[in-house]
Amino acid sequence: MAQKRIKMVRQDILGDRLRLLYDDGTHGVLDYGEAVSRSKTPISLQPESFIGLTLKQAKMKLGIKN
Repeated sequence: MAQKRIKMVRQDILGDRLRLLYDDGTHGVLDYGEAVSRSKTPISLQPESFIGLTLKQAKMKLGIKN
């Protein structure tokens, strides 16, 4: 079974979230607020850099465990 890949990303800066659209048409939300609060340096997000990644890869890129 192939994994879903991220097709489009929108950044919700007020809620510290990324709104995701996958290649199969489903939607998802990735909350990165916890990663920002733990980080000693501010996270610079470029939403277009998440396109083509799986959810697991996107979480690893943000430093989110689980």
